[in-house]
Amino acid sequence: GPLVFDHGFHLFSLGYYLGGPVEKVFAWIDKTPVKEAGNLVQIDAPAMIMFKYKAPRCYGNLDIEYTPKMHVESQYYADDDRIEVIGEKGILFINRYTARTIDLPELMLFKDGKTTPVPVEGVEWHDSFIAATRDMVQMLKTGKQPRLDGPTGKAVLQFTLAALQSSETGKEVRPEEVG
Repeated sequence: GPLVFDHGFHLFSLGYYLGGPVEKVFAWIDKTPVKEAGNLVQIDAPAMIMFKYKAPRCYGNLDIEYTPKMHVESQYYADDDRIEVIGEKGILFINRYTARTIDLPELMLFKDGKTTPVPVEGVEWHDSFIAATRDMVQMLKTGKQPRLDGPTGKAVLQFTLAALQSSETGKEVRPEEVG
């Protein structure tokens, strides 16, 4: 569906970028009828997707909600994504990269009992497209491998499809076993 597969692919890609290859996935994905479409269309939410990376003691989860009655302040569309990366000594919070639902700095670090905002340039969603384009041009000029090359793109697709398959079967799915 549009939330788990289409938009979700970008989130799975980011999860893969942050944690590396994924060993297994377990997911619950519900369907919610869209009243504005006469209940003829269903959105793939709410959803909870848990995954275990191949790296030891490294886990992730993706929580997807459909909240048509909630006002989400955004220049783009009503989607609010946030990321927390939790380590042994602290937490990195990435906020407000598509919307302004919470009134917190875009990037914060919790370490030694203190939460500190981290200044960031280019915080709007469109800035990421500009940076990605510049990065790809640089990779082409220098002959270096892009971050999301063919094999990585395939692995991210398998990760995404593993979540859908897990929800359908009610079982853990290993992405590398997904065709």
